[in-house]
Amino acid sequence: MENTDCVNINRPIVTREEHIRENKERYISNRADILAFKNRKLMCECGHELMYQNLSRHRRTPRHISIMNGTD
Repeated sequence: MENTDCVNINRPIVTREEHIRENKERYISNRADILAFKNRKLMCECGHELMYQNLSRHRRTPRHISIMNGTD
């Protein structure tokens, strides 16, 4: 199918192994960009500096919730 001129660019049948292999290749080729995006530092609304990948976990902590509610 890759060698034919076809309107449908999506492959209708992809095995699980092919899907896993393609995702792994895509991750390896973009690894530096992915890690740079996940590891960038930012400032939370409560004033705590953290990495982007930990933001949603931080927002569920008692420290963040108490600061945002104004009880701390």
